[in-house]
Amino acid sequence: MTDQHSTGDGDDVATLQVLIGTRMAEREWSYSDLERRSRGALTKGRWQQLAKGVDLRRLPAPDSIMVIAEVLEVEPTTVLLAAAASVGIPVRRTGSILAHLLPTGTEMLSQRTQDAVLNMLRAVVSDAVDAQRRIDEAEGRSEPGNGPRGLRALGDQ
Repeated sequence: MTDQHSTGDGDDVATLQVLIGTRMAEREWSYSDLERRSRGALTKGRWQQLAKGVDLRRLPAPDSIMVIAEVLEVEPTTVLLAAAASVGIPVRRTGSILAHLLPTGTEMLSQRTQDAVLNMLRAVVSDAVDAQRRIDEAEGRSEPGNGPRGLRALGDQ
């Protein structure tokens, strides 16, 4: 099984292995830490199986999906999509990968804070798009007026 499952529309859905591995690396967690964070609901051995894709032939039980989401600090939908990709179910992503990785509770941020974060992201994305456009034009890979290769216009999903 690959680490990403192609949806055919250019977006890849991270597998459960990638999701767990990424969170572990970001937070410098061990399998023992995951077991502790799950209050023993999932053992260290089960976390290792999930992270390595061992014997992952069917989706985890709903209660396990909820525990994984809580421990990894992501939405249960993100875990479910990752688990589905891990067992080979074709998964079509809606929205950006970043949106799926936002921690639970972001809906509780004030409107002012949400606006500030959104404006910061728009500025960063705009800078990235402009930089890619300049690279593409310098290398002759883009015609004036066309967007940079490999990037979609803002708002396209």
